[in-house]
Amino acid sequence: MTYLDKDDIAFINQRTVAEHGGNFMPPHNFLHEENLDYLVEAV
Repeated sequence: MTYLDKDDIAFINQRTVAEHGGNFMPPHNFLHEENLDYLVEAV
């Protein structure tokens, strides 16, 4: 089984914003990045 890492999630986020509209603010566009860090580590 392959798990997504933080870079994969950031890429999906960027592509979703590009496809459907919105405002992507590089480098990762996360409001609370520590929440994502926690979830990636928990898995």
